[in-house]
Amino acid sequence: MPLDLKDARLLKRPFGTLVAEKDVTRQKISSMLKGIKNIIAVGDATTERLISFGITPHIAVIDGIERRSERDHSIHYYAKEMSCTNPAGTISKEAVDVLQNALETLPPVRVKVRGEEDLLALPLFTMAPQGSAVLYGQPLEGLVVVMITEEKQKQAKDLMDRICGNDNLLDSIEHFNRQQKISREQAVKDRPSYNNKQSNNKGLNKKSIVRDFRSPQEHK
Repeated sequence: MPLDLKDARLLKRPFGTLVAEKDVTRQKISSMLKGIKNIIAVGDATTERLISFGITPHIAVIDGIERRSERDHSIHYYAKEMSCTNPAGTISKEAVDVLQNALETLPPVRVKVRGEEDLLALPLFTMAPQGSAVLYGQPLEGLVVVMITEEKQKQAKDLMDRICGNDNLLDSIEHFNRQQKISREQAVKDRPSYNNKQSNNKGLNKKSIVRDFRSPQEHK
């Protein structure tokens, strides 16, 4: 799925909020990510910067390359390791499969890409749960923070429909999103209701009161 020049230019526009390089500070980024439960970093420099701010991304996608050159050091922090192959200027089915696996795995997860990770933010925009944040670097400009909403997911899907000629890839993403939606709906159904919680808590409180007023002999 190589890109043509028009699509490549389109993808170079910030997909979310661009934080200028001079404003990328621990305080600024921590404030923007406050309350976000799922933080995803795309790129070595972005991942390293978050780690330096004391923020461990739930998923990090790296390729060991920065501005077309190999990095002279690696990023060290505890995370489950995954890997995939993704040639430059493409979004491979293998990479999408691994990203889906990462999204279903307990964090933190680090995906090492053999090739290039630049375009892999796009399928993450479509697959990450709403309420997530995806961060990536805008070369020589700063850091882009994308808050995942239904609208952002639709924009990313429309863009992928335009630039991706692989129906199997698009079908895989669509199937994954349907399964995730079913899982979330089922989780809500399985969640104990407020009334059940209240009644359970009352029962626990009564038992604890009885224990509190027993004599030491009764406890024996």
